[in-house]
Amino acid sequence: MSAIATGHGSGVIPHLLRHVGEHPLRERGVALLMSALHYEGRTHDAHAVYARLVQQLREGLAVGPAARSARSWT
Repeated sequence: MSAIATGHGSGVIPHLLRHVGEHPLRERGVALLMSALHYEGRTHDAHAVYARLVQQLREGLAVGPAARSARSWT
């Protein structure tokens, strides 16, 4: 998270994309990816990542995101 907070998010985005691709329901990874995208000015992409998480959780597990994930975006 420190790389993201210090403005070096673009360097971690490829790694986070790969991680989220491998583990799409791990909300912490998704939240980190959303933060990195947001800090890089890619808010629309961050929103799309969150929407995909919500959809996957609802369809796959019939649950919504944890409050922590929701707070990351809202």
